[in-house]
Amino acid sequence: MAATIEVRPGQRWTAASWLFDWVLSHVASEVGDAELAGHLRGIVGENLGFLSLSEVTEAQRSQSMDAAAELPTAAAKEWHDFEGRDQALDLLRAFKVGIG
Repeated sequence: MAATIEVRPGQRWTAASWLFDWVLSHVASEVGDAELAGHLRGIVGENLGFLSLSEVTEAQRSQSMDAAAELPTAAAKEWHDFEGRDQALDLLRAFKVGIG
């Protein structure tokens, strides 16, 4: 199953649902905005599989993008060898480029 983040209208990042959940959970743990963190955790908890960054405030979007920029580094440290690791890291790098 796949899930999607709409970075901006017409620009979407799609990944396996486990990776989407990891991204949202990691970003939620890094942002200082409790409302945003709760929103992201709610999406994961409800298995919604979709986030549009246009749904959050500009300040929340900025915090999300700052946290997302660190995803490849965090994943490389956290994830140990598993099948598909390199492809998942490539998807995170592509996401980082897409938000830039």
